[in-house]
Amino acid sequence: MTDPADDADDTARDQAILGAAIRALRERAGLTQEQFGERAGMDATYLSQLENGHRGIRWATVMRMLRALNLDLTDLAEEYPRHAD
Repeated sequence: MTDPADDADDTARDQAILGAAIRALRERAGLTQEQFGERAGMDATYLSQLENGHRGIRWATVMRMLRALNLDLTDLAEEYPRHAD
């Protein structure tokens, strides 16, 4: 049986990696958090929390963010491993 603390650590790590990958994609698109927020219909403060791994990201939110960047899951899948180390 796994230790709940390990699961929490894994979740926090995954959130941080996903947030860093989203940030990298946003920066590659040349957008500020404010500009990205306008495109995605989200508050820049909320985006900052997501990018910094301070909040979990729901699937629908990931898809909304990718659409705002004119990207798809393939782009995210390529970026994600670069932040996993």
